[in-house]
Amino acid sequence: MQQTSNGRELFIFLIFVAFLAIISDYYIYSHDLNGPPIRSDGVGYYAYLPSIFIYHDISLLSFLKDKQYALTLCDGKQINKYPLGTAILEAPFFFIADRLAILTRGQRDGYSLYYQITQPLAGIFYLILGLIFTYKMLVLFFPKNIALLTLPLLTFGTGLFHYATYDSSFSHVFSFCLIAIFLYYVLHPNKHALIPSILLGLIFLVRMPNAIVGIFLLWREINSARANGIPLLRWLTMLFVFLLIASLQFVYYYLATGYFIIWSYGGEGFTNWMRPEIINVLFSTQKGLFIYYPVLLFSMIGLLFLRRDLSYKIIIFLVVSTYITASWWCWYYGGSFGMRPFVDVLAVFSMPLAMTLDKFYTKKVMWLLIGISIAFTMFTTLLYWWRMIAW
Repeated sequence: MQQTSNGRELFIFLIFVAFLAIISDYYIYSHDLNGPPIRSDGVGYYAYLPSIFIYHDISLLSFLKDKQYALTLCDGKQINKYPLGTAILEAPFFFIADRLAILTRGQRDGYSLYYQITQPLAGIFYLILGLIFTYKMLVLFFPKNIALLTLPLLTFGTGLFHYATYDSSFSHVFSFCLIAIFLYYVLHPNKHALIPSILLGLIFLVRMPNAIVGIFLLWREINSARANGIPLLRWLTMLFVFLLIASLQFVYYYLATGYFIIWSYGGEGFTNWMRPEIINVLFSTQKGLFIYYPVLLFSMIGLLFLRRDLSYKIIIFLVVSTYITASWWCWYYGGSFGMRPFVDVLAVFSMPLAMTLDKFYTKKVMWLLIGISIAFTMFTTLLYWWRMIAW
């Protein structure tokens, strides 16, 4: 009976999130708070689809000719600086829009109404799918009610809901979904091999630095090898599958420039290796992680109580991830709500966050502080939408 109840409550929560996201998208675009949905960085991520399937132009210049911010000059040739993984995940929604444009004889340019409608739906879809797999991952370690309670904290206590609605064409909600699914299959007792390898390849294609989440897979395989011997064929197969998928990006580079390996971001890069802006990334009032998403402070508490083999892995991952994030040339990552690179890895934060809820479940003070944290983040989200706080 309890299992049925939890399943029903999860379903109700996901329906509520989807409904609220649709209402929010309508509010955002009907009140001109943002627009169009495919905009800014999202144009670059998305450009592969209309360029290849409508304009039949591998250079992407037909679609990006008036969007120079998405282009980088490499050896005299212009290329899209954004990786192609987001476009792969957006593809089903693009094809639906494209088919509707053909059937209704609408404007088939990859940018008209049908395409602008289906893109936000992609953001909502990957938000819901990511939450489902975050829940499935958490129930491997925690009671179902704790796993369920963790989801609204992640959804509304961080920038996740924002990046599934207001900035849904950016890569973050897509990365969140992939990493949640990846961690579920990595941490599952069945020790899947091919599925995590495929997912890691896609994670790389969406946002290359996020591939460091692969260390969870590496740790699992090393621990397994200590007990059962080195499965060389298994490892070679996993590596081959990962490289096969990741190579799609380098194939594009070669077709566009004649070079397999290039740095597509031009003068932008991780130039602060020796002086990472760690304090600003975590605590700045401009974009600091724990200032904009204070609920994640409760994850830090949970690390003290999480089982040791999992806790130290999460700590190492978060330290490395923070260092990489803080080494980017623009530590605040331009126009964004909070420290957006961490939205990608919220599934990692979810484990110590769930541990905190499990440990202090009966403490009313904890729930009061969590409620205040979520209310603060949702309020600042609205202020950001209304352009009342800095972009």
